[in-house]
Amino acid sequence: ELFPDDFKKIRAAFGIGEAEYYAVLGLQKNRVESGYSVVGSAEASGRSHSFFFLSADQQYILKSCTKQDVATLTRILGSFREHVTSCKSGAGGNSSLLPRYIGLYKLVSDDSTFPNATMVVMTNFFAGAYEIHHKYDLKGSTYKRFASEKERSKRSPVYKDLDWMGEGRRITFLSVEEVKSIRQRLVKDTRYLSEQGLIDYSLLVGVHNLKKGSIKTDKIGSNAEEREKREPMRVITVKCTEGIYYLGIVDILTPFKLSKKAETLFSGILACRQNISCQPPSKYHKRFISFCENEIFTSKA
Repeated sequence: ELFPDDFKKIRAAFGIGEAEYYAVLGLQKNRVESGYSVVGSAEASGRSHSFFFLSADQQYILKSCTKQDVATLTRILGSFREHVTSCKSGAGGNSSLLPRYIGLYKLVSDDSTFPNATMVVMTNFFAGAYEIHHKYDLKGSTYKRFASEKERSKRSPVYKDLDWMGEGRRITFLSVEEVKSIRQRLVKDTRYLSEQGLIDYSLLVGVHNLKKGSIKTDKIGSNAEEREKREPMRVITVKCTEGIYYLGIVDILTPFKLSKKAETLFSGILACRQNISCQPPSKYHKRFISFCENEIFTSKA
């Protein structure tokens, strides 16, 4: 286990008790095999070659890390701990939408054919009470931001910004105050990422379509606090007329280093391509918030 003291404080900030954490993470009594299932990169969206383990209750995900991921997470760990601690709310809640990184481990194998790996433990944004029918990865970029035919052929495809806009989707809150609240949370989180020099993050959105499900809408809370109480897992939800949305910011460990600066220069400026994904941290943050305001969130009021 790497940086155990830091991650213990981070777990506390997210309201995760030590007994609960290790009970899910470790082997259950009288079992010799883990209950975790393996999810390969073929089932994941994007270009990542990471592999994932999903806990039996789907509450935790273990994701393999690149050397850059480990270096970035190590660099920001102290400030990340302080940021999520500042987002603590009542009754063990937390207003941050950032990935809930709650542990980091180095796996060492006795088998020389099996490479060592570093795994980060995080909570699953989609570990909710309702089935996810559609998934979207939204960056605020529109240049080639649509799901490929290969992605669409997957059992559970992840769609992108142009797909979202083309379908005319919106997450409709019941009041303007709720829109302001989610905006404030996003601004605080993404401003922190900008200050750390990080880009390429996305808002991951899972959609439960009420027309496809068997849940009666009158049994679902009418405000954010009621909905969170009815969800057994630590997930962020928004209930609308047409469905229930699960939200979270993902993929926050990409620094704006030389390779990304070159990508911005050659793919964006010199090639005259507007709104490519790769942008400097401050501009990325502002574009992301603007996209959320104009294309994702709205209210009935």
